[in-house]
Amino acid sequence: MLVPPALRDLLGGARRPGAPAHLVREPGQRACMGWAGDVAWLAGRVTGRGTEACVPVICLPRSGWVWAGGHADTSMRSWPGGHTRALEAVGGVPRAPVPGSRATAADRAGAGVTEANDTYGRFAGHHGCGIPPARDRRPRDKGLAEGTANMVERWATAPSREPCLRDLGESNDCLGDGVGWPNAREMPDYGASRDERPPEGLPRLPPPSPSRHETCGWCRPRVAPDHHVRVGHMRHSVPLALVGRTV
Repeated sequence: MLVPPALRDLLGGARRPGAPAHLVREPGQRACMGWAGDVAWLAGRVTGRGTEACVPVICLPRSGWVWAGGHADTSMRSWPGGHTRALEAVGGVPRAPVPGSRATAADRAGAGVTEANDTYGRFAGHHGCGIPPARDRRPRDKGLAEGTANMVERWATAPSREPCLRDLGESNDCLGDGVGWPNAREMPDYGASRDERPPEGLPRLPPPSPSRHETCGWCRPRVAPDHHVRVGHMRHSVPLALVGRTV
């Protein structure tokens, strides 16, 4: 199989003449995160109707180790959930995960300024790490994640469309097999594979929290004249003095 030069370099092949040397990154310092542009497809067990499975991608810059998984959507619940599974797979928590600037990870505090949103901030506090989101329209802030997403789309997401996948479990197995080959392939520049390099930084990675992070949903309802608020499909009573106020 012919591999494009750009993809060969990303997978750890020999550098082109005149290319700059690899950056030396401190083990356990960062992790680049993003969503793959292409989606996997699932066929319903009963109707056979196709549904999309969104794919979050996480890469450790020090070793180039890649993780990808399938989620039903790109909601606020799926984003921390994918991170939790990735942290459990690598066996540690990077000190500074770098996500993109999309709404699932960051809020725009001003022109060119992004901050982690409340939900993502609680996730970081749960695991004891700091999150510096990438700046808006500055993909180079997490350039490794952008290149890794392209690799995952070619080697994991695209092949996952050939078999008939029925649920997210089968999708995760297929995506895991897709990224397993790049992770297991020996990189000539290092003489080791991506699977062999993460243990170099594991002693510097704090272990994941023993309890899983639970994502909460927040809302701001207005108290009705009957001193009740509606949250989802349920109605809850509140003190009468709060009638007409947003709580």
